Amino acid sequence: MGRQTVLGFTLERTEETLTAHGGLALLAEFNHGLGVCGLANRYLPSPG
Repeated sequence: MGRQTVLGFTLERTEETLTAHGGLALLAEFNHGLGVCGLANRYLPSPG
């Protein structure tokens, strides 16, 4: 089992089938850990 950081889930080995979008939670965790949202707010222009 992996270490829980930001999002409320843990990783475990299973024989269940994953959906095509199963990895999005891991990508969101990775982006949050890097601070991507804060960097985008700082360096990209506001919408509109």
